[in-house]
Amino acid sequence: LHRVDRRQRQMCIRDRDKSPRLAYSSKASTAATVTPSHDTANAVYTYDGMTTLKWRPANAAPTLQFDGTFANTDYAALAGGNWASAGCTITVKDSGGNTLGTASGMSDNQPVFFVFTKTTYTTIKFEFSCTNTLLEVGEIYFGESLAFPRNVSVGYKPGRWDSNDLITTGMTEGNQFAASTVRARGTTERFKISLVATSFIESTYKAFIQNAKGVPVFFLWNKESSTQAVFGVWDAQPPTFESSLLSSINLTINGVA
Repeated sequence: LHRVDRRQRQMCIRDRDKSPRLAYSSKASTAATVTPSHDTANAVYTYDGMTTLKWRPANAAPTLQFDGTFANTDYAALAGGNWASAGCTITVKDSGGNTLGTASGMSDNQPVFFVFTKTTYTTIKFEFSCTNTLLEVGEIYFGESLAFPRNVSVGYKPGRWDSNDLITTGMTEGNQFAASTVRARGTTERFKISLVATSFIESTYKAFIQNAKGVPVFFLWNKESSTQAVFGVWDAQPPTFESSLLSSINLTINGVA
């Protein structure tokens, strides 16, 4: 029995290396000041909860800075950006100019999710370096993420590897191929986290279920892989017990990856 317990503890320690993250609560709207370098009037669109309205700075090197007191902050995430069209590199910095995360080479609308050291920050600054002036950004989140106690289980379905697009291929009466139409339908990401302590379910996960109803979320299967995130609406299956003391989590996220 002790050997089994020790093995389970070792598995938990190894699993924390990747520490999947989920973010549903953002401190962007609590900032004392928001300072955009360009398009001042529309900077509010980056924290309105929708990607339909955009911040469009019309500059190749714009910045967007949030100042305030941001306690227990350990992540920053972005969605609804035309990164490829703008040729954009994203860098996130703190008040001392230290880089908290950087990413490039993303496709349009690809979510980005940076995880960094949890502490109280007074500045979260987003710097964009683009090859043209076409940049637009839909949503910016930052704050405290939910860190899962285990890695995703076998059977994880990454949304970035597939799509729900509807494709209709045109055919002529002579069986010749004509133009096809593609109706974008986003992606579906499904994951399970097994052998989760009931104490985590009763506290952290229960708080998420109660407080994030109808709220779009970011999910990252590996905290080191900032460009492998998904952003969308979530649906949860009821947790089930896998032993007398351990449960499991099953989530589906429909959105973009």
